[in-house]
Amino acid sequence: MAIIQITGDQDWTVPQYVSAATFRVYGEDGEDGISAGGGTGGYSTGNRDVSPGETYLVRTSPGGVNDYEGGSGGDGAWVAIGSEAVEDRIIAAGGGGGGAGGSDGDFTYGGDGGGLQGTAGDDGGFNAGGGGPGTQTGGGDGVGTETSYDGDASGGGEKPNQFGRAGAGGGGYYGGGAGGEDVEEPGAGGGGSGHIGGVTNATTEQGSFGGSRNFGNGSLVEIEYDEPPEPVSNFNAFESNGVITLTWDGAANDGRFRVRRGPDGSVSNSDTLVASVSSGGSHTVTDAPGYGTFYYRVERWSPDVGTIDYGPVSQEFFFELPAPTNLTIGAVDDASFDLSWTDNSDGDATYRADVAEDDDGNWQPKATFPAGAESGTVDGLLNGQRYGVRIVAEASGQEAVDK
Repeated sequence: MAIIQITGDQDWTVPQYVSAATFRVYGEDGEDGISAGGGTGGYSTGNRDVSPGETYLVRTSPGGVNDYEGGSGGDGAWVAIGSEAVEDRIIAAGGGGGGAGGSDGDFTYGGDGGGLQGTAGDDGGFNAGGGGPGTQTGGGDGVGTETSYDGDASGGGEKPNQFGRAGAGGGGYYGGGAGGEDVEEPGAGGGGSGHIGGVTNATTEQGSFGGSRNFGNGSLVEIEYDEPPEPVSNFNAFESNGVITLTWDGAANDGRFRVRRGPDGSVSNSDTLVASVSSGGSHTVTDAPGYGTFYYRVERWSPDVGTIDYGPVSQEFFFELPAPTNLTIGAVDDASFDLSWTDNSDGDATYRADVAEDDDGNWQPKATFPAGAESGTVDGLLNGQRYGVRIVAEASGQEAVDK
């Protein structure tokens, strides 16, 4: 499993053979004012089907700035595809609003970021209200007449004026607004909104006081996806005492190596699946057919995309079918006789009884017997006719005879 972490502005291009990703976005807490804490940043997560070569834009949505006694807003973050326009954003998390810096001891906390709508900042006194929250359709209203007080799609509202005690708004899908100014009882900043419109199995949550992205650490975007196996290299196959061992280089990561067996050198995913190897490196074949000609190949496979490609084909492995032994004629009557023999194929071979009149070598099939059989009856014979008889083992395209 690959997880990349992005704390600033960066593009992510989907790697080859990756078809799904999980996005997790964390908003930053708002800064504490001198008399009240900032709101907590929000959290959003969701899944998305992706295509190799697609580029996703990871961007910070900055919180509003207050460099005096009021707190700055926490940064939000969002991910988009195609452009930075708000309609192309697939997921976002809001930053918390900045706490107020009033001098009279009243606690006016910044609003929490996140959720489909952030939380408004706490109101101060003397009409110094709290900044409004970011929503799904617009930024939070700042208290006052300047547009810079309002949050918008570019970040949180801020209020750089003579007092500098109001909390600034948090960034997000839409930023929160800045609080109203007052020397003693300023308002706090509103939290920015989250968004999950372009992902599935998604949640977006408002923060609660005391979150995981403290002010100063910035927002965070995590992208998680399954890594395909590494290409197969240094493939070797060898046999010892009837046991075939395959070895290769390459890490399985989040995929699988699949070992396949076929009757010729064009082994593909239509041939027998021998094993699925999750750790890579080697496989000992314990269920090989007893007899015949076989080739092996390692397939690189991912649960996201299926077959990726194949390594080289092994050399030919040939195992000769052993002949039955101890052929014995049992009871004989006018038109039939009984046979018995020893099966040396471990039950893999079926059997066929052939006869030749006068034992002239012109063998004709007369009866068949199931795999692993060691006795049977041949009938339909002519009374008085002399016959030669043989028993033939058949498996994997081979025949082996005992006369």
